[in-house]
Amino acid sequence: MKKNQYVHADLHTRNIAYTKTDKKYIKLENTKVRTHGYIYSAIDYGKVIHPKFKGLTEWDLNKLNNELCDINSVMNTLLPGRNLGIWDLIKHGKFVNHKKVNDKIRKSKEYKILNNIYKFNNDNDRDILLFKGIYPKLYLKLSGVKKMKPHYKKRMVSVNDYIFIWENMTNLKKIIDYFVEKSN
Repeated sequence: MKKNQYVHADLHTRNIAYTKTDKKYIKLENTKVRTHGYIYSAIDYGKVIHPKFKGLTEWDLNKLNNELCDINSVMNTLLPGRNLGIWDLIKHGKFVNHKKVNDKIRKSKEYKILNNIYKFNNDNDRDILLFKGIYPKLYLKLSGVKKMKPHYKKRMVSVNDYIFIWENMTNLKKIIDYFVEKSN
């Protein structure tokens, strides 16, 4: 999709389907990947966008012009809590002002610890993405979520794997190779 300038603007766990396969391996970014008996595919193309589409919003244009938008979507999906309970706030009519939350995060002592290690550049929200992955409960608290529900607590990847993805988010091949190696 990406090489033809299309972007799936709604990629999350509920928009990924799988089917059983007898294939042992597939090629992904020129890497031989074990299937473990399943082939995965993105579904629900209702939010696919392309530069030639009319009526694109500023958000759509940002996604089209951002090489990292797909990996950002995946990383947010990997966060403990599958959207971290933010949807519970929205469901109850409480708007989350992300700019205010991000400002609170950047003033926290936990953020300062991460900043000392990673030397953040605050011109984008990569720092916030890492913070959410390492401190999900604090992120929820600063967002106004009172209590993390039990089904939100499970991590889909370890903190170390999350950091690896974050550090290499511009190198999809390296991320794929990393997880292929771990699965062998």
